[in-house]
Amino acid sequence: MTKQLLLLCAAAACTFSIQATASSHSSENPVNARQHLAKIAKEQRESASKWLPGTITTYNWGEDDWFLTAETKMTYDEKGQKLSETTGPESVTYTYDEKGNIVLEERFYNGTPSYRVEFVYDEVTNKMIGETSYYNDGNGWQLSNMYELRITRDDLGNITRVDDYSYDYDYGQMKLNNYSTIEYTNGKAYRIVNYDIDEGQEVVEFDLIDIVWKNTDGQLIIENTNDMDIEDYFIGANRVESAVIRNYNNDGFDVRVNATYYEDENLVVVTMTSLVDNKEFYKVMYQDLDSYGSYSEEKSGYDYVIYDGQVFWRNNYWDNVRYQYDAYGILIDYKRQTFKDYEKNTYTSHTDVGYDETYGYPVKTMVYLNDDRNAQYITEYSDYAEYSAVEGIVSDENAPVEYFNLQGIRVENPAAGIYIRRQGSETKKVLIK
Repeated sequence: MTKQLLLLCAAAACTFSIQATASSHSSENPVNARQHLAKIAKEQRESASKWLPGTITTYNWGEDDWFLTAETKMTYDEKGQKLSETTGPESVTYTYDEKGNIVLEERFYNGTPSYRVEFVYDEVTNKMIGETSYYNDGNGWQLSNMYELRITRDDLGNITRVDDYSYDYDYGQMKLNNYSTIEYTNGKAYRIVNYDIDEGQEVVEFDLIDIVWKNTDGQLIIENTNDMDIEDYFIGANRVESAVIRNYNNDGFDVRVNATYYEDENLVVVTMTSLVDNKEFYKVMYQDLDSYGSYSEEKSGYDYVIYDGQVFWRNNYWDNVRYQYDAYGILIDYKRQTFKDYEKNTYTSHTDVGYDETYGYPVKTMVYLNDDRNAQYITEYSDYAEYSAVEGIVSDENAPVEYFNLQGIRVENPAAGIYIRRQGSETKKVLIK
């Protein structure tokens, strides 16, 4: 099969973080689309053609010169799946299942096995629901950590409960840490509650009720229930149009959430209104600009205090953020402005990208923090691999069809009845007569 250079679509290897001062309440606001949009963009890139350099070299700026921080070598298989990466004496290898999921990650130091992680995925949604890690202490493999999500589905195949377990070393067994319950009416979820288990006591962390959906498939798995927030329900197959958050931020008042989706503009506008005094106190607008992860996000809100059961609004607070990515998923521009207690702060970064004149893929990036135009990081990409592009890309229309019963068990030859049908990324319930 004809091979070709891996040119398109991969996230930048150079990463950095910028901390911004924000209101204590606003910073905890459950609507934060950035990470989820980035995740969706990553999935889009990985399902399309790939850009996979064989060597990534990074440099940081010291007091008066650049110094090498790492040189990483990668290898890939015919589908463009990463098989290994090596940085100095440390290396990692990856093993995949037939669906392209990583099922085993093994780490080595100077060729000696040091760490390994095994992954398990839900048969219906293909989301990761289990992870077990081990370390090598020189006398063999020892359990490092283990967690799993236990999924319960109803007679219609909808997920009604997700239990989040992890290993408890004190008792030598799995321990329930968090769980989510989902209640349905007319086939759609109308309430989602997340509970935290603290010293045997259940504490409600999140209570979303009176849900009106734009679309939902009933497969409501949150990969980490402890981090479950409302932003998990504005992206993908499950998108909320309106709902009420009970006991918002555990502050004793309820909040109405409304989302408007502008499909032609790939724009989502989310507002929060206090049901105590009908005040709109939070608004976020985010827009997916292209399939490579370019998007913008803008948000604003008011801080508040709770006193004697009443809400008092104080100190105008706003936060404006914008991210811009190029066609390879490299973060080009970042700008965040915050206003708190009448003090304005601005945080920025910019990345200059050098592209290959023949093929157009990135060969070098330089990251500048803030507006002083002093570069802080350099990343160089080289030794581009080759892959059989066609094998790595399967559209939903051409993907094999799989059937599962309502307990999530695969059925090879379904008889008459209700089943969950999956083809590629599309999942839906069907009646076979």
